Amino acid sequence: MVFRLSKPVSPRIATSWRSRCGARAPVSADGSIRLVALLASHLSSHRRLEHLQHCLTSVAAQEEGVDALYLSWGATDALCSEAAAMLEAMVARLPFRAVLLYQREHLSQYEVKALALSPP
Repeated sequence: MVFRLSKPVSPRIATSWRSRCGARAPVSADGSIRLVALLASHLSSHRRLEHLQHCLTSVAAQEEGVDALYLSWGATDALCSEAAAMLEAMVARLPFRAVLLYQREHLSQYEVKALALSPP
């Protein structure tokens, strides 16, 4: 789903968001919205690895591009090296900033979101 704004966010809203969220605010200095995607994937098969590659390619091809994508990922021992190599190659070609967050253990969707949104 894409939301299109007919005009930039009002400076009052942008300032309010910045005061509550600090540097993590999705509003730039000029009042425009930044689009950030959060994605989590546990790679337990080659098919899931292929689906993730297809997903990243699809995100990169979107008309309304993202400014950054945070990918929390984990893999079985058998796929970990192959997945890491594929992700490194994909990140080098993506037209946006990609942050890879490797998880050694399988996390719930809520744990993944909490880690992705917490300050460094």
